[in-house]
Amino acid sequence: MLYVVRILIFQFVVYVQIEKISTNNESTSTLRRHLITQHQLHELKLPNKKRYEPPTRFSVTRLLKHLRNFHLKKLIDNLSIIDDISITLDLWSNRQMRSFLVITGHFFLHNSFDLTSTVLSFSTFNCHHKSIDILRILQDKLKELSILHKVIRVTTDDGRNVAWAVYDMNLNLKRIWCVAHRLHLSITNAFGLWIVRKDDDNGTGALEQDDSNNDLNDSEQEMVDIEYMGNNNDTDSLSEYDDTEVNVAGNESDDNDKLSETFDSLDEEQLYLIMVIMTRMTMNLWMIGQQMLSNQIVKLSTILTLYFDAQRKRFKKALNLCYDVKSRWSSTYCMVNSFIVLREIIENLFSNKHQLHITQQQVKKLTNFELTSADWHVLLVLFSILKPFYLVTTAMSGRQYPSIGLAYYLLARLRNFLQQHNKKESLLEKRLKQLLLKKFLNYFDDENEQMELLMLHAYFDPAGFAALTEIERRSVEQTIKKSVADQASHSSISVANTLSITTTTANSENKPNANRNVKRNAMNLFNESVDDIQYGENRENESKRAAIINEFYQYRKYVIEFNEKHKPDAGSAIVFWRTSGETFSILKGIAKKMLSTPATSVPSESCFSTSSALARKERARLSGEHLCSSVFLKDKIKL
Repeated sequence: MLYVVRILIFQFVVYVQIEKISTNNESTSTLRRHLITQHQLHELKLPNKKRYEPPTRFSVTRLLKHLRNFHLKKLIDNLSIIDDISITLDLWSNRQMRSFLVITGHFFLHNSFDLTSTVLSFSTFNCHHKSIDILRILQDKLKELSILHKVIRVTTDDGRNVAWAVYDMNLNLKRIWCVAHRLHLSITNAFGLWIVRKDDDNGTGALEQDDSNNDLNDSEQEMVDIEYMGNNNDTDSLSEYDDTEVNVAGNESDDNDKLSETFDSLDEEQLYLIMVIMTRMTMNLWMIGQQMLSNQIVKLSTILTLYFDAQRKRFKKALNLCYDVKSRWSSTYCMVNSFIVLREIIENLFSNKHQLHITQQQVKKLTNFELTSADWHVLLVLFSILKPFYLVTTAMSGRQYPSIGLAYYLLARLRNFLQQHNKKESLLEKRLKQLLLKKFLNYFDDENEQMELLMLHAYFDPAGFAALTEIERRSVEQTIKKSVADQASHSSISVANTLSITTTTANSENKPNANRNVKRNAMNLFNESVDDIQYGENRENESKRAAIINEFYQYRKYVIEFNEKHKPDAGSAIVFWRTSGETFSILKGIAKKMLSTPATSVPSESCFSTSSALARKERARLSGEHLCSSVFLKDKIKL
């Protein structure tokens, strides 16, 4: 039976005749099933009954280039009508160690609060990951799009090379660190994830990163490699495991004095053992997941897999076991969650290991991975602490709504979560929260410049505004007033220069008629002597200052009323400014600038995920240039 697939390429409609449609395992494809079940099309024929010859790869290459140029020109035209734009920037290397640079843009459409997120550039990076090379290519890409002087914010991770490249641009823009990356550093360094203790030559123990992959099979190793290379910056300003010591004393507030006394009664070795237990649990979970998924315990057999699948059907559990990836702490949370959900099945597996018809040696190996009640307690505590961080990361990684103000609100709630303790919490849970709070404050609150930027952006989001203290609100308002005054001053200077030139031109043109005019009075001469233009400028600045103060008062009133009627939500900022934006002639324009900035570099990471799927091993002949065009067009063409 012959099937026909309709493919749209630019303005051409091509009919491709295919004799077989199937997936990798030779099963019926989704396309064939859709044609039969939805359209009752068991056979399609060409209208003119002529056999169609599919396009050659040279034709596809030519059309791909044509299509990319068309959408690039369209993108440039769309960007020409906007005033400001925020971007994210990141580097990535694939399995062939070919490097790519991605730039995504985020802005509000003209005269509306519709947030737009798009891929500006996805290109090969055939240089070392040095800041000077990143700077050169970044400037070239922004100049090509004619937005070099429109960029106001750049969201990146903490790679030192990228940070210096942004700093060396010498433009009026600020870099925002990726909040999700900061959370990753806080959790991995607080809990010592993927850290093992090894004895050195002197026999003393030392904590080192465990880089072993524990004998992954090819598909699993490939997944780990893809995730790892997503953070493949040559240099990093923050060591991923910069502080593995346990500080017993710590800096506690007055509310936690009693808690500090309890922890001070424990020696360092006991606190270290708590971290070792959790680290061992993470590694044991990972190994158990690997063994169950890859069947390395029971070689040449599917006994464990069949038993586990049968139990999942019996208990109606759709979730399967998953393993963590060492460059993503959230994968550890997902792994812990899968074990907790499937706890009953896992316990049944270990309880019935003697009835699985496996050898004694295999039973012994399986016993080594059995989880005790204490281990399950550690898992439950770890899950309860990591769950809020996982949900926060998910919430502030959206692209369809402003996330920067929401990020400040979520960080404030996380800080409160870590600082609060109740009597029902176990000693382990309190200590883990204390360790996490220490790293959280180190990576967030100790960065004054970045936190001030976050507060400035959060001021324009109702959720972020609610998280600001009165002192922080006043500080932000002072910053905004200074910015508005500076902008008005620059505008006045420009107007004054224009007026001066215009007056001089007019005087030169009217000079023959000047003698016929009546003699100027004393008032005119006085105004000229004291510079009347400067007087007008001062009056304009005073009027602007009074207007912004009045808008601050009105904004506070409106946003407080809004928060009383609405709970903090991802779409709060859009709803507020769409309904009340016309009331604020000055703050509305500033809000568009501030709220367009993404809190994370997730848009860039999404491009890397797309490129990984497109450049899979079955498409080894796909060149870097064609891959870049495909990723760019996938964002522009919505099927």
